[in-house]
Amino acid sequence: MNTWRKNVSGQKLPFALVAAADGSALTGATVTAYVSKDGAAQATPGGSVSELANGQYVFSPSQGDTNATVIGVLMTATGAVPVHFTVYTTLQDTTSAVVAANVTQSLGVALQNKDFTVASATSSTVTLPTAYANSVTLPNDASHAGKVLQVVAGTGEGQIVRLLSRVGSTREWNVAGMTTQLDNTSECVVVGTALADAAGVRTAVGLGSANLDTQLGNIATDAGNAATNSSNAQSTSADSLIVLQKLDDTLEDNAGTYRFTSAALAEGPGGGSAPTAGEIADAVWDVAGTTAGWA
Repeated sequence: MNTWRKNVSGQKLPFALVAAADGSALTGATVTAYVSKDGAAQATPGGSVSELANGQYVFSPSQGDTNATVIGVLMTATGAVPVHFTVYTTLQDTTSAVVAANVTQSLGVALQNKDFTVASATSSTVTLPTAYANSVTLPNDASHAGKVLQVVAGTGEGQIVRLLSRVGSTREWNVAGMTTQLDNTSECVVVGTALADAAGVRTAVGLGSANLDTQLGNIATDAGNAATNSSNAQSTSADSLIVLQKLDDTLEDNAGTYRFTSAALAEGPGGGSAPTAGEIADAVWDVAGTTAGWA
């Protein structure tokens, strides 16, 4: 199957001619070429035919010759067997390492109002056409700001271009990302909306209006505060441990009820044992007698 890139110049179609009389290679022939685009009537192409050698020739179509979906190419010459080729066009450059995404079709469903051919361009601007490829009007307003275009055919194929701002109230837009100046052969599709700028990236990652140095400084300060709090917590924990250890030495479990240990009671006022009933009575009588004058 023969393929050309649609509406792109600089392509070739090699072929051979044989003599109708004996089938030998026909050299030195004056070749007349005809093209029929998408089933239309034959027409003389804009391209030319040149001879290589040994009966081999090459047809170099013009850009206009390739601007169709199915192209019939007929080569004739005096004394030659006519040669016909059916050529199918594609938007993809099959020799390129960059594969352009076919966003005109998504799962077999056409995406409306997405593809168009650039009206004109300068080194830093692109002028949009009045309508998309499906003849739907392309709005002339600020709604295109930030839209991302992929050039899928023609000059600048493979580029990703972002629309920045309108030039006045015209269809001309300042753009970013254009490494090769586009022209009226550049076929584009809308592949997205605004890419995040520096401020957008900062907002997305939570930096807000503060700069990165400030944020990093806050991280260091927060880390220092955390270390201080951790140290204070460790000191408090150590003090609490000392208190618990002392309580463990002072109290003992008596069938679920805690009481002072004998060692703790021994450290209490009056020694380690409680007074007997007789000692208490004697003490009371002593106090009463003293009060009454019995001493």
